[in-house]
Amino acid sequence: GNFPLTTRIDGAAVVFENCQNVHLYRTTFETNTVTNTNGVGGAIKLINSRVTISGGTFGSNSAINGGAIYVDSSSTLIIQCID
Repeated sequence: GNFPLTTRIDGAAVVFENCQNVHLYRTTFETNTVTNTNGVGGAIKLINSRVTISGGTFGSNSAINGGAIYVDSSSTLIIQCID
């Protein structure tokens, strides 16, 4: 899936809250922006979740904290490189 050019006041292009065993495969996140001064995770925001990203692409995502990805202390993010 692709998530191009998303602008939000508070929150990412995709927010996972209380989600377990989510797998994003070859997903592109480009030019996603959080405009709130307290906003986090321009592309992805994890809250109490477990997410695996395999072969993803991130470009020009922005937020005050976690420009591309924000992971709270109760979440797990696994990044897998694939050919």
